[in-house]
Amino acid sequence: MKRDAISTNDSELVDTIHRQKRSLIMQLVVVFIVFNMLYMPLYITSILRVAIGYKRSPFTDAVCFYLMEISRMIDPIITINFQPELNHESKVLLTKSRAKLKGFLTNLFN
Repeated sequence: MKRDAISTNDSELVDTIHRQKRSLIMQLVVVFIVFNMLYMPLYITSILRVAIGYKRSPFTDAVCFYLMEISRMIDPIITINFQPELNHESKVLLTKSRAKLKGFLTNLFN
């Protein structure tokens, strides 16, 4: 697709392809961070418990579960942002909400 766009000098399509590529890279980075980095302390301490009998301190236990909850909270946001249909619907909803808020504030102060 990119070769065809370059050969036909379709700069709009080339820009769209670049944006899609950047979006996919961002998706992979965010998903890797959320689903691997945040769960990593939990994985490591679980493996250490089996391997050498490591017992987590209450602070470590709290941090592990807090990171796990952060991951669960971020998951719906990632889903909405990276699925085009849901992202479009959320933008429409946000635009309507802003217009209603602006109208409300205008009526309130006038």
